[in-house]
Amino acid sequence: LHKKLGGFAAEVRNQYRALIVATWIASVSAGLILLLFVKLFYQWVFQPLQMLIDGSRRVA
Repeated sequence: LHKKLGGFAAEVRNQYRALIVATWIASVSAGLILLLFVKLFYQWVFQPLQMLIDGSRRVA
C-alpha cells in the first residue's frame, strides 16, 4: 500500500507540474494576444482618427 501511494503521489506531482507549466504558457500567450489587439486597435482606430483630426484642423 505504501509503494502504491508513493507512486501515486509522484504521478500526481508530475501532473501538477505539467499543469503549472501549461498555465504559464497559456497566460503568456493570452498576454501577447492582448498586446497584439491593443496595437492593432491603435493602428486601425486611433491613427486614422488622428489623421482625420489633423485634416479638419487644416480645413478650419
